[in-house]
Amino acid sequence: VVDGVSWRILLEDLQQAYAGLPLPAKTSAYKHWAEQMEAFAHGEVLQTEVAYWQQQLAGPVDQFPEDGAPGGGIESLTLTLDKARTAQLLKTANAAYRTRIDELLLTALARTLCAWSGQPSVL
Repeated sequence: VVDGVSWRILLEDLQQAYAGLPLPAKTSAYKHWAEQMEAFAHGEVLQTEVAYWQQQLAGPVDQFPEDGAPGGGIESLTLTLDKARTAQLLKTANAAYRTRIDELLLTALARTLCAWSGQPSVL
């Protein structure tokens, strides 16, 4: 059983081996990587940011309108992108801001929630 990301890596390695090219150097084990990430999370660099992020979370949490309440209700919109628009979204739209597509889509969701709720931001 192979996941989609590992499958692509495996295929790249197989293509290199088939072409007679040397395989890339062995990478870190997952356990080692996880230990390094934990050390970084508790390290001095991120600890200097703790107060800032706690301040961001300290404000009041506004509730979104509920169904049946003024401004509430459920709407549904289904949008399908053709091949050209999909390519534009995946390759061009995010390049303008040097973002990943997931960051661009998350921003669109946040802006939509702000417009829908009338709130200036979404935590």
